[in-house]
Amino acid sequence: MGKRVSTHHVVYFSTLRKKKMTYTTCYTILCRKAGLQCITIKGHVKAASYEPGDTTVPETTWCAVYVEMGWQIVHPFWVCRALFGHKLGGWIKVEKDGKTMRQTEKASHGVARNTFTDRYFMPNPEEFIYECCAIEKDWQLVSPQSCVSSVDEFIQKAYLFPPFFGVGFTLVSDPKCVLHSKEGFCKVEMKARTANAHMIVLKYELFQKEIDSDSYSIFNTEGNVARMVFNSRAAEMFTFDIRFPETGVYKLVIYGGPYKSAALRLCEFKLICDQEMKDRNLLPIECDEIGWGPGPVSVEAGLLMPSKPSGLIPVNENDRKTEVKFQLRDMKEQYTAVVHGEVDGRRKQLEDENIEIKKNKHLHQIIIIINIPGKGEYGLSIQHKESRSRDKQGKNVCNYLVSTLAYKPERANVKNAKQKLKDAVAANMEPRRWKEQIDEILKCIERCKKEKVPDTDDEIIAATAMVWFLTCKDRLRDCILRRNLHVIRKTLLIVSQYKNQDALTKEIKGVKELEEDIVALRGFARQVPKLEEANKEIVALKHAPYEVHNTFKALLVLLGDTEQNLENWPDIQSKMKASTHTAETSVLGKMRRIQRQEISQDRLEKAVNILHRFKEDDVRKVNGDAHSFYIWIENVINVHDIKQQDSQTPENA
Repeated sequence: MGKRVSTHHVVYFSTLRKKKMTYTTCYTILCRKAGLQCITIKGHVKAASYEPGDTTVPETTWCAVYVEMGWQIVHPFWVCRALFGHKLGGWIKVEKDGKTMRQTEKASHGVARNTFTDRYFMPNPEEFIYECCAIEKDWQLVSPQSCVSSVDEFIQKAYLFPPFFGVGFTLVSDPKCVLHSKEGFCKVEMKARTANAHMIVLKYELFQKEIDSDSYSIFNTEGNVARMVFNSRAAEMFTFDIRFPETGVYKLVIYGGPYKSAALRLCEFKLICDQEMKDRNLLPIECDEIGWGPGPVSVEAGLLMPSKPSGLIPVNENDRKTEVKFQLRDMKEQYTAVVHGEVDGRRKQLEDENIEIKKNKHLHQIIIIINIPGKGEYGLSIQHKESRSRDKQGKNVCNYLVSTLAYKPERANVKNAKQKLKDAVAANMEPRRWKEQIDEILKCIERCKKEKVPDTDDEIIAATAMVWFLTCKDRLRDCILRRNLHVIRKTLLIVSQYKNQDALTKEIKGVKELEEDIVALRGFARQVPKLEEANKEIVALKHAPYEVHNTFKALLVLLGDTEQNLENWPDIQSKMKASTHTAETSVLGKMRRIQRQEISQDRLEKAVNILHRFKEDDVRKVNGDAHSFYIWIENVINVHDIKQQDSQTPENA
């Protein structure tokens, strides 16, 4: 029976190879042979020959197989075969990640190859429907609100690829594949998952339809750079705002993925501009590959928790002044900034007097103050001067668009609510009042939301970031105060998942050192029961040798007694006798709880000086029980001694 099934497989695959059977038919037969329910679905597909704006799409087939999770989609052909290098042609690439391009895209049929693409094996139907849409609604396998009622509706849906969903994006702007400009502008907005948004980098390519390119004179200007696409980010929101200096048909292709990983094609849009922008210029600076707004590159450079999370800073033309703050990972790092803008009809770098950089050592912050000369748009470029780099100007790590044209007056209630929120965030409260500050910030956030301030507002984003920062910082402070190993480890686990943990480097280091101390001292606490018998022998001594007397004097000083009260052996003997009881104040009890005590440097030095009046070997020769206590004291002192030495390293001195 097994051989007969194997023979059938060979026949099926041979028929498939000769193109006398489709992949869908083959897979359906194999599933049914295996006892699985499988049906063939007929529908429309946005295949390799498709591009946004097409008015028709071809029909094709795929499968649905019934498993324990219910009906699941499988596209056998796309699982097994893929087309590489296919290009439709007819477009000219005019801009790529802020750089001028004038590259004709030549048509290419590409090469079909055998492969295994698992994303088309049981994909999420809610995502699959952007590429393939079943004619029968029941076999779309989506929720009622996602159901596509006609082929025209399917054609108009945004052209989103599987990596778009794999990275964790949702489309916030108009969910259509063809977008029409408004007053010379087009916008695409996407939202990423909160958990990984801070590590995502988006790139783009802007194409112009070849038939329109000859009339597009802006790219023929000598020395001109393409500055049409405002690729900006703000927390989980990513925005592509395209400005058109001339009418035409364009195509925007967006790529993305985690920082320093391969950028995958996420989505594609056709942009139709029938009216060029007015009273606006192209963007004031070219941003290369990092785009606008703080992101993974600025974090890597040590700029954390920006007060302006968005790449766009609207400024009232009457004020003309604004500032950007960052928490610094390292105060020793050097940063510079320049501002570009149009002055008297010419784009140029503004004078140094238009920008000021200050550092606040107490708050571990850098403040960049910008003073723009007048109405218009200005590009703020922040550079990081790496210590080992020979580049005097530094590496561009963050860009902002400072614009009076984007400024919109706010209602008095909104303005007041946002100002109170800014004041709550900026409040420099002492550590014991951090919880109070957190509560005040949260109240101000709620007040802003009641005034319909959106979650994407810069002040809301910055305030939310400050809440997390203060919460983590307060937890770390609590660890130092409580000295509880369970609390410490739980807190370190929570903080390890905090995206701005680099802003708490000093605090985290302190708590980790405390954890090491407690673990070491816990070992000494476990030694205490073994010392109980030795203690019984010690308290029985009527006249203790001075080596023994001195050892226990060092022990009691270490635990908080004064040397003056321990000159006579009977005084020490009475204290050690109390140790045979279980009272919390007993010496052995204090030794068990040694990890909870904060041994001061002064007390530590006094205990060391007393103990080392005799060598370990001297004590061992006189009394073995006293020698056991001597070793215990020495170990505790060594742990604290190491801690004190570490604190005097050059970077902490």
